Amino acid sequence: MDGTIQPVLQRVDTATLHDRVYQEVRRAIMAGLYAPGQTLSLNQISQVLGTSVMPVREALRRLAAERAVEILPKRGVQIPAITREKYAELGRVRLHMEGMATEIAAPTITSSELDALEIACDEMNEIALDPTKWQAYVVRNHEFHFAIYRGGRPHVLLPIIESLWLQSGPLLSLYRERGVVKKRGLHEAVIAALRARDPVAARIAMQRDVQNGIDFISSVAPF
Repeated sequence: MDGTIQPVLQRVDTATLHDRVYQEVRRAIMAGLYAPGQTLSLNQISQVLGTSVMPVREALRRLAAERAVEILPKRGVQIPAITREKYAELGRVRLHMEGMATEIAAPTITSSELDALEIACDEMNEIALDPTKWQAYVVRNHEFHFAIYRGGRPHVLLPIIESLWLQSGPLLSLYRERGVVKKRGLHEAVIAALRARDPVAARIAMQRDVQNGIDFISSVAPF
């Protein structure tokens, strides 16, 4: 030993990077940033995320297992098409599950979480006025909904709802051509019911909000 201090190097955890890439692509699909039938290349995604192709390939394999994408031999992946019948069934299940998650959140969501929801709601109302900002709106809307569902500290419901959004989320891309079409006051009603700690009112308010989106998509989607 010559008395010099040897640097301590810690092993780089590539699993963390793989999971971050997976979560980011998954979030983008749920938020409608990719349309049904759209083809994506591994190089395209890796360039946007600033990573190598390897974690992107692993992420897409995981998403294919969840039926969120379809692997195309030598051509990357494709967002699956969706039929009217499947979307109608997804809608029925979403109404039940997301209503339940909001009902569960009513007694437990914190005041600070509700304050953050009100800020997000105001921002969405502002964004909705500009049709060119549809993408920012659907991303914020996704964050808004899941902040509520996490407010109930669920153990089982959240991954179920995420799976439903993975399958139906790509149809949110229809806002690209039409801008955000939404009744005002639906999000505000959900927040008011949660502040009142009224589980039944919270469930009904959320179901009305979800139904509003389902009705719009069903009326314009080229099934």
